[in-house]
Amino acid sequence: MKMSELETSCSKDELSQIKNAMEKTITYDEECPPMTAEQLNKAIRMDSVVIKLLPEDMK
Repeated sequence: MKMSELETSCSKDELSQIKNAMEKTITYDEECPPMTAEQLNKAIRMDSVVIKLLPEDMK
């Protein structure tokens, strides 16, 4: 998602939190090591999500 899209769909507080998170560095450790190139290639990027709602949930 582009930042311009986020600006129209998020509150000011949410945008502030996202911007702060983007400025932080990722810290890896033994429990969370960086992914290898092979792991990254196997990872699936989701471009969209489908949510199914029942008509009674729309009320």
